[in-house]
Amino acid sequence: MNRNHSSFSRVKEKFTAAMKRFSPNKGNDKELLDKCEKHFKAVREKRSLIMYAKENFLKKGEWNLEGLFDEVLQFEQKASHFISQFLCDSFLSEEIRDVRCLLQEIFEGTPYESHFNGICQTIETLE
Repeated sequence: MNRNHSSFSRVKEKFTAAMKRFSPNKGNDKELLDKCEKHFKAVREKRSLIMYAKENFLKKGEWNLEGLFDEVLQFEQKASHFISQFLCDSFLSEEIRDVRCLLQEIFEGTPYESHFNGICQTIETLE
């Protein structure tokens, strides 16, 4: 659903329903409940990263980072936190790939490109 660009409220609704199914008073499947909660957290944080990037870097339909060093640094910290939480979980590989592609798209052709290309290559190797 998330990949098909369904509304976030619909995605949230589906995750909430799944978490209820796996809860101790219903399906009592702790492992699936934990995976579902982690996946939903990844989807929320990826959405937050995308929204931050659009609010701060998207100007007139193009990525513009000029004069936004503090925002770029904050975005890098948020993205780094996301990657460190979810990278080694094969269940979340699609979310990791989406964030890596976002990084590549935003920083392509900017003075930050070589730095972020190195990060993206490392992520891609570990995916």
